[in-house]
Amino acid sequence: MPAGRPKKVTDKQIEEALIQCDGFTSFAAGQLSISRRGLEKRIEKSKKLQDLVDELRENQILEAESVLMKLIRKEIPSAVYFFLKTRAGYSEKQQIEHSGNIEAPVNISIVGKKS
Repeated sequence: MPAGRPKKVTDKQIEEALIQCDGFTSFAAGQLSISRRGLEKRIEKSKKLQDLVDELRENQILEAESVLMKLIRKEIPSAVYFFLKTRAGYSEKQQIEHSGNIEAPVNISIVGKKS
């Protein structure tokens, strides 16, 4: 193949590579020996390929959520904490309201473990 000319791949080959790579376009492009951007352009031109990528990415999310729920049921603190922060709106932030003038400096210390 002459230098600089893109490799010819069929939509079927792209479908198979995307499925094998769980929708990760950079991995699929590597498997097909084409550029990631070239693959993304091909996907943009095909509704069928766009739908496939969307479906594969949705499957990734469902699988990750399933694993997360298993960890939560095992009472793994980091999983519970992650869920609370990302899905339940839990936040570590504290809001302090103040009305009036501060007449003296305020010192605030945070006590906790050092990383």
